[in-house]
Amino acid sequence: MRKSIHEVLIQTYDILSELNKLQQLFFENKIIARRANKMTIENYIDERFFLWSQSGTCLNLREYMSRIHYADTQNADLWKDVDADLFSERALSNLEFYYNIYKFIGTHIYADDNLQFELSLYLPIESIIEALMDQLSVQAVNVGKDKYIVVSSNDEAVAIAENEFDQSKSVAVLKFNHFKVSGDLEAKRQILMKLYHDFDAGQQREKGTAADDFCYIMNSANIRHNNSERNGHSITDGMSPDQIENVYNCAYRLYLKAKFDIEYMNELKPMVDQYKNPT
Repeated sequence: MRKSIHEVLIQTYDILSELNKLQQLFFENKIIARRANKMTIENYIDERFFLWSQSGTCLNLREYMSRIHYADTQNADLWKDVDADLFSERALSNLEFYYNIYKFIGTHIYADDNLQFELSLYLPIESIIEALMDQLSVQAVNVGKDKYIVVSSNDEAVAIAENEFDQSKSVAVLKFNHFKVSGDLEAKRQILMKLYHDFDAGQQREKGTAADDFCYIMNSANIRHNNSERNGHSITDGMSPDQIENVYNCAYRLYLKAKFDIEYMNELKPMVDQYKNPT
């Protein structure tokens, strides 16, 4: 059986050890000082916790960590003998947490002239985070104010999101690759619905195009509506959840291809035609 990328990484790269380094740097080492008062990153965040847009109704960082089901890297029971998918989900969740905290600190430290950092301990944080993202083939993207999500590296999706004027649709493009959506059929269906809404295929709806195939799947796989209720047949009838997710993933890739095709026809092709036939 073919191994997933996460199974390979778990066997070849000590992800847990690197995450544990971050946990120590954030919660154990006193690497920030204000005059004679030394503190951990956790202490510093708790001082400014309510300035953080993600604090919600939580009272401190520990309560927030409980809410997001943070997995303690020093608790062996949470990591030992778990399957690759659960290991990956916990690792990515922790990494996303650290990235958001690190970015929050970066936007606030310059407002306090009295702060000093133990640079030998603070500077490695960014290097460890970047190395983990590189090994796990993920990237962090901003989805509003000071909130970042960690998604699978997908240059095509990022390019589409950056060119999307509708902020909510831009976020939807990126969230399809978020680790928490993997395996969640309803979440993926809702994202596809968001992408389909006001989908302007225009002249790209000719038979055989990505836009035409995207619309076909959206209308034939119980995504836009329940085909059975319309006395019809769904292409997903009799499929397992994993097979249905593959159909949804296919629809997503078709959407990206269709958006690039539309950009080509509306923006790039006229430019190339002008180069070919200058007036």
